Amino acid sequence: MKKAYKPLRVALPDMRFLMFLCCGFLCCSLAAAQRTIRFSGTVQFADDPLVSYYLELNVNGSRVTGYSITGYRTGSRLKATVEGYFKTPSDLIIREIGSLDGPESPYQTYCYFAAQLKLTIMMNGQHRWNGAFQSYQRNGTPCGNGIMTITDNAPPLEPVTKAVPKIERAKETRPVRITPPAQEKPAAPPPPPTPPPPPPPKKEVPKPIQVLLPQAAPKPQAPDSCQRSYHWSGDDFSFEIWDGWRPDGDVVSVQMNGEQLLNHVTLSQGKQRFKLHLHPGLNVLYIELFYEGNDPPNTPNLTLIDGSKTYDLAISGTSGEVVRICINR
Repeated sequence: MKKAYKPLRVALPDMRFLMFLCCGFLCCSLAAAQRTIRFSGTVQFADDPLVSYYLELNVNGSRVTGYSITGYRTGSRLKATVEGYFKTPSDLIIREIGSLDGPESPYQTYCYFAAQLKLTIMMNGQHRWNGAFQSYQRNGTPCGNGIMTITDNAPPLEPVTKAVPKIERAKETRPVRITPPAQEKPAAPPPPPTPPPPPPPKKEVPKPIQVLLPQAAPKPQAPDSCQRSYHWSGDDFSFEIWDGWRPDGDVVSVQMNGEQLLNHVTLSQGKQRFKLHLHPGLNVLYIELFYEGNDPPNTPNLTLIDGSKTYDLAISGTSGEVVRICINR
């Protein structure tokens, strides 16, 4: 007689449990690796008004996917699919690839954006991304170029709902009974007016004398109060400064180690270069921001040069702020 072997039915539930466990662990790992960033700001074609712009991206490594909404502050919205990547941690490239509002009609075409954005750390710690964009139709026909400016940490976008006007019911009023007024006795004639007292003589207050004191140069700050700190290898410190955005009349003053380099100078796209000798220890470069130009904020850009090494620094702030850069030799 042949011996009958029973199938190992007990092992199947164990294998299913292991498969579910592995799938769950893989899904949790993928979810932990992804993160969502929301941006809000504006886009502007040349000689056109600003248009609100919203962007939500899911970041997976260096790749990004998501959607954008052009004109999200108004009723004329355009929602588009977006894909792109981080070329570096401070360089973001995005491209709109299609509409999420349904197919385009033969009588209406959309312009899709392709932008290269650069990160700028603002004085308040907020991250601003700005750069040029090109727009094109689905068939590749160009629509025009412009500037995109967005900041991150934007809240989730709420859907637009039309407010329904409230209908107020008319309030019921009770009838008012009118009674004839009682006959009153004639009032006594008013007393004659008394003349007002003469005004007191004015005392002449001597005007304060303004004493203009010479403006003292700012004292060197501790390294922990500087926005940026660098350890320098050479004896000389060189840097270039210019307007990192559209030249619109940004005014700055620059001094280092008691030497005034720029005094209320309007920046342009032309780079101004300076070279100074460093003394041992702490050297502080002060950049005072004044007039913000026609397109706030004030946006000076710097390139610090240490021999063959260079450090690029983009600054964004409002009038009255002072940027401190520490150089330790």
